[in-house]
Amino acid sequence: MEPLREDDPRSLGGFRVLALLAVGGMGRVYLALDADRRAVALKVARPEFAADPRFRARFRREVATGRGVGASGAGPGA
Repeated sequence: MEPLREDDPRSLGGFRVLALLAVGGMGRVYLALDADRRAVALKVARPEFAADPRFRARFRREVATGRGVGASGAGPGA
């Protein structure tokens, strides 16, 4: 985990961004708080990938899968 840099967002879509968790080829992952002050990981795609419809479809599937993972890190029924 790294502190935010000057060019990192401080908020995204109602989430308060706290720190940078990871940087990869597809984008960045931030530690953030939701409206109920729960910690979440926010993945932000690089603009050149976000413009690709196939990438967006894959990203939506990844989000749907991530929503099925509980706080323990285990999926439903695990």
